[in-house]
Amino acid sequence: MTYIGALSGGSSSSSSSSSSAIDFTGGISGLASGIDTDSIIQGLMESAQEPLIQLLQQRQITQWKQASYQRVDNTLNDLKSNLSSLQLQSTFLQTTTSSSNSSLVSATSNIQSPSGSYSVKTYQLASGATVSSSKTLSTSSSYADTPLAQLSSSFGQSTSESFTLNGQTFTFNPQTATINTILQQINSEPSAGVSGFYDTNTGKVVLQTTSTGTGAKIEVSNDTAGLFSNVFGLAQTNAAGSASQPMVIDASYTTQNGEDVSTQDGTVDINGTKFAFTAGQSFSEIASLITAQSSQTGVSATYDATNHQLDLFGATTASQTLNFSQMPSAGDVLNVDGKTIAFYDSTTGTKPTADYTIDLSSVTTPEDVASAVASDIGSDTTLENELSATVANGTSVILNAKSYGSSGNFTTQYTPSNATVTFGAETLGTSGTSGTPTTQNITFSSVPAAGDSMTIAGQTIQFYDSSTESAPTGTGVTAIDVNNQTPSGIATAVAEALSGGATGTANGNVVTATATSNGSQSLDITYEYASAPVSGTGATNVQDTQLYSGIAVTDPTVDPTKTSVTDTMLGTIESTGLPASVQTGSDAYYSVNGYVTSSQTNQATYNNITFNLNGVTGPSSSVNVTVSSNTDAIVQAITSFVQQYNETLQYMQGQYNTKRNYDYAPLTQAQASQMTDTQITEWNQKAQAGMLENDQLLGSVMNNLKNVVSSTVPGQPTVNINGQQTTLNSLASIGISPIDVMNGVSSGATAPGVTTSGYNTYGLLQINTAQLQAAVEADPTAVMNLFTASGTGIAKQLYTTTSNSITQIQQQAGTGDTYDPTGPNATTTSSSSSSTTDDSSLLAYTLIDPNADFTTLFSLDPMNTSFLGEQVSTMDSQATSMNQQLQQLQQRYQTEYANMESAIEAVNSQSSYLVSMMGGSSS
Repeated sequence: MTYIGALSGGSSSSSSSSSSAIDFTGGISGLASGIDTDSIIQGLMESAQEPLIQLLQQRQITQWKQASYQRVDNTLNDLKSNLSSLQLQSTFLQTTTSSSNSSLVSATSNIQSPSGSYSVKTYQLASGATVSSSKTLSTSSSYADTPLAQLSSSFGQSTSESFTLNGQTFTFNPQTATINTILQQINSEPSAGVSGFYDTNTGKVVLQTTSTGTGAKIEVSNDTAGLFSNVFGLAQTNAAGSASQPMVIDASYTTQNGEDVSTQDGTVDINGTKFAFTAGQSFSEIASLITAQSSQTGVSATYDATNHQLDLFGATTASQTLNFSQMPSAGDVLNVDGKTIAFYDSTTGTKPTADYTIDLSSVTTPEDVASAVASDIGSDTTLENELSATVANGTSVILNAKSYGSSGNFTTQYTPSNATVTFGAETLGTSGTSGTPTTQNITFSSVPAAGDSMTIAGQTIQFYDSSTESAPTGTGVTAIDVNNQTPSGIATAVAEALSGGATGTANGNVVTATATSNGSQSLDITYEYASAPVSGTGATNVQDTQLYSGIAVTDPTVDPTKTSVTDTMLGTIESTGLPASVQTGSDAYYSVNGYVTSSQTNQATYNNITFNLNGVTGPSSSVNVTVSSNTDAIVQAITSFVQQYNETLQYMQGQYNTKRNYDYAPLTQAQASQMTDTQITEWNQKAQAGMLENDQLLGSVMNNLKNVVSSTVPGQPTVNINGQQTTLNSLASIGISPIDVMNGVSSGATAPGVTTSGYNTYGLLQINTAQLQAAVEADPTAVMNLFTASGTGIAKQLYTTTSNSITQIQQQAGTGDTYDPTGPNATTTSSSSSSTTDDSSLLAYTLIDPNADFTTLFSLDPMNTSFLGEQVSTMDSQATSMNQQLQQLQQRYQTEYANMESAIEAVNSQSSYLVSMMGGSSS
């Protein structure tokens, strides 16, 4: 237990004295009079302290009442927390699934999953791609731990090499790195999506994707030293220039104007990317669209007119789309990889000198321009071996290089008749120690317009006008302001801005760009006009890539178990060039109620149901999956609410009905010193009981809760429950009713959370679980609305009522006591850290001691502005004032008795003197 002046602990001994405590020692103690003045003063002070003791006892009672309210507040918060979930529709929309054969197909559902029965067939499981060395590398156990430079002469004396795997770059020192250390690097980088190991039994490197589906691939670029081919011994799949054959797609076609055209609509899945085509599209356009997505699939396509088929290659080609949004002007020039196409108007000017010309008097729409440009590119004997040009969407020309990797890179440029910039011929440099770099001149005849841009050796320069806009930003973008500039000033700004792949010098309005390294590499200088009628020009720079995982091609619209696919665009898929050491990733194919679909993983989502495809059923058998309302979970949620409601109301009624025992006041320290710890505990239990007896606020809170649970919800439907038509508009209608205080819990019902009986059960609820379950099964939506309907739902109303009650109680008593009578630790958490009792419900107390240090006792929370908190503060002030008066009274008593003793002392001295003068005895 604790004492005044020692609130955070202490012993049963008296508290130490302080400046505010009354001290009964230090008097004269009757040396002259022979009277025990200290005892007299103590007796007088004890009598004078009685009003202060009564005030301190009333203060303790007020604090106990505060704590009792606060514990009610804690139980209401528990109920509010339970009601938070009971207001949500998701609590009542829970679903459950069952499977007739979970070893083949299992499922999980959520609140958005529609109830019903689903017949599921699994034709094929998803798998990842796996590749291995095309032959045994070595039978030596130490081979995989040998430095790479010793395994392949391609590394020479190099100490730094790198490669890029699925977009992730790895660096290594071939003089020290081994097959095993490289594989460890790959395994430690999850973003690469590949794991690998060296199989010592077969002497082969094995790589496999960490994901499944046709999109799982092993794609390598920048492997200049040939680590994957020369050391790992992996075979590239359909790579340009290799001996392997392309994957072939035959399709239903007809010939129109000398070109094959598809006669069927169809869908093709190539390495995880789906392509939808329509009847009437040419094979060359289909090939161009597939190649345009090669950065995603790692696959390029070409149209084989001789064999009427599409050939797929596992390598990336350069691709570019020119979009003609409006008509060119006479004098404009389009340059495609060194070939010029000039536009003119024969009615107003002469035919210009160019590789190809387009007369705008006869070609009058953007669609016509796009068609004429594609025709010119296709007829050029040089370009036709480098590029294919296909018109798409009427006004777009798709250009695809016919060489794979960087060898197929090309540039395009559009120059208006009033060109700002002209370019001199590019002078290619020579390689070697005494070689020269590539150079090219750029002449600015006028100041560029805001929005124009140019690229030089991969660096982008964006022109803008600071008077009307902010400088453009972005990775790799250099901004140059054209406001109040001259052509010479622009040339100087461009020259100074060059960095990285090129440097520049300015001479007037001419910039000479020079590559930063020797060799014949192109500077790839292009210029884009903001107002040009064609967009999409520029330099394409594609890296050399090798696909090692194979090309996966499927038709996701077809049941994969069928042998004939002649009714779709795909007629035949052949993969004659696929190395035996390569296994492509595959999608899972399954059907739900006859609808065939696919998934890149074996966990497939269909109509908000997640199917776990665990095995292949085949086309002739199926697994029945049922999704239904999770009745058990809903019943449990409602039962949990009833239990919390009963526990909350039961506790409040216990506090309300417990009689106050006025014969037991808070103990004083003097009283407690004569008692055992057990006696003190029993006394405090009786003294603390009934703090909220017949409390008006508590009674109001309970009545409000009872009114809500007995209310009805309008607009509810009538359903058949066990043969009877029942309107589900109240808790009683679903089997939840008040307990009969005379007869107790009804037969067949339970009262979760109830531990009392008789009149204390008034308002507590019982559940007929069978009726509740039947109601949920009959109409779960109606049961949901009974609790969640806006404004009228039982849970909605109760939540509002409980929240308001919590506010009222906190205004009355504040917060502080953390003991939760209905919480999970209600029987183990002690409210008084220094109490020796095991009764955890005992309220915190202090023994009443009028001689204690009040400055410690009255150190209360200044933020507690509740009604009872302010009452305690007022008592604190009163007690402090009374204590000061008692100290003054004690001082007066001590002074008076000291004066009396001094007077007696003087009389005694005089008497002794007179007796001695008279020679008499002092007796």
